[in-house]
Amino acid sequence: MKMIEYIPKNEPPLVYYKYPIIGHTIDYFKDNSKFIKECHEKYGEIFSLYVFGQTITLVAGEHTPEIFRNHKDFSFSDATRELFPLHDFMRRPASFSINLGSLVQKNLSGDLKFYTDRVQRQLLKSIDEIIGDGKVLQPPLKSFQFIIAKPVAASVAEELSDDKELINSFAYSVNDIASYITIPPILNFIYPNLHRKFVTMFFRYSSNPYKYHRELIKRKITPVVEKRLSEMKKLDGAY
Repeated sequence: MKMIEYIPKNEPPLVYYKYPIIGHTIDYFKDNSKFIKECHEKYGEIFSLYVFGQTITLVAGEHTPEIFRNHKDFSFSDATRELFPLHDFMRRPASFSINLGSLVQKNLSGDLKFYTDRVQRQLLKSIDEIIGDGKVLQPPLKSFQFIIAKPVAASVAEELSDDKELINSFAYSVNDIASYITIPPILNFIYPNLHRKFVTMFFRYSSNPYKYHRELIKRKITPVVEKRLSEMKKLDGAY
């Protein structure tokens, strides 16, 4: 017998599924492309699935631009925080990651002219090191990550762009952490958001790539920040 949850009025149709609790999870991961294609053909461009203990809605085709335009109703920030709850890992309030964008805009965007030259200089240097003289990119993704890492370090202080440990951390931290946060949330079958709680505990209390990269970046950047704060205090308005 096929099962279906109660769907409130005006909600997208929920695709029928055979197994209670499990829902569409097996079909979704067994052959994702084929399963989604079949759902599109039968239910149209908007439909919902029951995966890992929660209902998710998929939108495609001509309706996709509406998602990007209606940022008040569809929040990519909320979705990102659910997948990667940075504030939980860092023991910060939920508003911590929400305010990051405004903090960058307020404290960095207006002073981009002070960073442009050194960032561009390090970008060209990085490109020359990685792909200069017709070098082959192997593998391409890691090469591009390394190319971007130098300018990122230079945006803090140009001398940091020669720190190999820091460059490697900037380049590969996302890959190192991603393998942990992309673990299928099987625990959500037991209780909603249990997987998130488990991942949060793991990142807080165990030895993991997140802690390693965080401590390394803090150790490398802190002296630079402290030096600048000291110079600002000495020079006052002339800094």
